Amino acid sequence: MLFRALVHTFKITALLCCLLFYGCGNSSQLVLIKQVRLYDGSTIREQVDVLISDGVIISIGEHITDAAATIVDGKGKTIIPLLVNAHAHVHEPLHLKESLSQGIGTVLDLYTSSEKARQLRIYNDSTLYATYYTSGPGATAPGGHGTQLGYAVPTVSHPSEASLFIRNRVDDGVDYIKIIREPLRTTLDFKTIGALIEAAHQNDKLALAHISTLDDALAVSELKVDGFAHIWFDSAMDEEQLAQLATQKPFVIPTLYVTKKLLQYVDQKELALQHLHFDELQQEVYRLHQKQILLLAGTDAPNLGINYHDGLLEELRLLKASGLSDFEVLKTATINPAIAFNFLENQLIKENNKANFLLINGDPTSDIESITKIMGIWKSGTRIK
Repeated sequence: MLFRALVHTFKITALLCCLLFYGCGNSSQLVLIKQVRLYDGSTIREQVDVLISDGVIISIGEHITDAAATIVDGKGKTIIPLLVNAHAHVHEPLHLKESLSQGIGTVLDLYTSSEKARQLRIYNDSTLYATYYTSGPGATAPGGHGTQLGYAVPTVSHPSEASLFIRNRVDDGVDYIKIIREPLRTTLDFKTIGALIEAAHQNDKLALAHISTLDDALAVSELKVDGFAHIWFDSAMDEEQLAQLATQKPFVIPTLYVTKKLLQYVDQKELALQHLHFDELQQEVYRLHQKQILLLAGTDAPNLGINYHDGLLEELRLLKASGLSDFEVLKTATINPAIAFNFLENQLIKENNKANFLLINGDPTSDIESITKIMGIWKSGTRIK
């Protein structure tokens, strides 16, 4: 009797773990999506068939048949890679679940504690949560931006401390390094930033920088930073400055939505902070785009009340209003982050890859608004919607 009760308890516990953590989605059946438009992360193909078996894409082509497959009508629909939020701050697993429920399959965390990062990485094996990448705690000066968050964070005071800081982050298992240059508070000097970038690259880690002014962006770009979290908002580039950035080509996560909210707050409170008008800021984004500088969509959630799901859509709308085509906007939230952060192979929709994609009612390559019409979500080979 006791043994039977223990077995019964074990089965219930296993079932609950499966439902809550993995979702128990069916990845073993054959699924055939017929006559669908496909944006695979590289090209757009019209009216193709996509066959999925055991969660793996086994065939993409025309006139595919399989009598055992469940048929999904793809007419009028588009398959696209899972979306990516390239700038967020995740505080709990629910935020990753909330993201995936709206088609965001990857979230790039750009500042958190080492302990929080360890806790959240556990959910990367789940089909119910967005995949999580993180910088862990960013490099900041004592009393600098990031030290006001209510938990202890490591700081850097001198170039001689850069190697140890980077080594500690690598030991923590971070995916990339964030460096903070924010003159509104005590901030890192450029020699220290240069040492941090060099140490990051020596450890095969990307280095991206939080900046808010054009002069800082230009100076840090000369130090070979890989990308910028945020776009400057104090002044506009002249042609020489634009040419400098075009030569260095750091990727840029403009975070237009949160910046728009910030500038509105500054104006409402009549704060003494020099800034561009928002339409001028959008023009800066478009000028970067014209120079083929890689743009990534990120929200900086949950700052200024931005959520983890449709906040990304607001960002995409602002990028479109900046002059990008619908297709280029879609790239900022799909393939561009994968190129910038080196997870391209996982993001591409191709034969022998796991099924990681959205089925959209409509064509987001020509109408970004249709991205809200999600008919299906596949993650790690499992359909979760």
